[in-house]
Amino acid sequence: MTVIYGIDAGSTHTRICVEAPGVPVFRWQVGSINPAAVGAATAVDRLHETFRVVADAAAGRPSLGWLASASIVADTAPEELAVMRALLPPGSTLLAVSNDAVPMLFAPPLADCGAVVLAGTGSAFIGCDGTTVVQLGSYEYLGSDQGSGFDIGLHGLRAALRARDGIGPPSALPESLSRHVGRDLASEARHLAAVPFPKQAVARLAPVVIQCWLGGDVVAGGVVTAAVESLAAGVAQVRRQLQLAAASGTVLAGGLVTGCAEFASFLRAAIERACGRHPLTVCTDPAATVLSCARRLAETGKGRAIGRAYLDRHVWLARPAGVGHESGDIVGYEASQ
Repeated sequence: MTVIYGIDAGSTHTRICVEAPGVPVFRWQVGSINPAAVGAATAVDRLHETFRVVADAAAGRPSLGWLASASIVADTAPEELAVMRALLPPGSTLLAVSNDAVPMLFAPPLADCGAVVLAGTGSAFIGCDGTTVVQLGSYEYLGSDQGSGFDIGLHGLRAALRARDGIGPPSALPESLSRHVGRDLASEARHLAAVPFPKQAVARLAPVVIQCWLGGDVVAGGVVTAAVESLAAGVAQVRRQLQLAAASGTVLAGGLVTGCAEFASFLRAAIERACGRHPLTVCTDPAATVLSCARRLAETGKGRAIGRAYLDRHVWLARPAGVGHESGDIVGYEASQ
């Protein structure tokens, strides 16, 4: 009996769901496997740990899974797939690999038609009209990630230090952020500048900025408003490029959305202003969504479940050495090549 697993790997956490016949879904969490967030060596160690969790849960039975990672895009897929193939759990028959926004587009309620905005430590935008997939951003935190936790944390930190220097308007941010980090804010800024992989540390400032916004701080409000407008603009561009009808929904996901109801409501309103009224849904359990995509692979017949709009561009299939294609498979990039 095949064990099905889904892995949602963001820039802060990697969440694992394993479904084995006759037992409740097993859940586990490890650190990020995103090289830009934790470094290449740590990312490989965490990936090994992730697959070890799957292997332990599978207990020798064959397994099939879907891994959705914030770091996976077309440019990075060949290298990352080669690493994943070398570490696949024993008994693995197939692993589908995608960016972490893809499963929310692939699975219901969108089911390949609509848009997704992911706002967590990083951010991403993706959409499909049933035949064409459009993905924006995902250039990592120096090139994109607009509206993300990193973006809010960075702009909140800068606004706080401007307020402290008297260059910018007064704000509660300097005191709130200093209290949060436990030391002088200028020292913290210099420390973060010297950290090899600051994405997570800077993003951890975002909840403080959001709390100041909720408390009525005007400067923090400007930072949050700019972030939300950037997220809404990304959704609008995806929907515009695909010419999506109002019946096609948008899924909102990520820690900023699920961690703060007021932020989610603010974002929903901004998306409606930018795109018009249409169905808006919040994904509260992305790991379960990824698991549902893996289940679809198993039930439909491996690669046949994934249309050509995704394969080679947004979803890649990795098999261990010696495992061939099934009859009728639509096969994307193979890590064995």
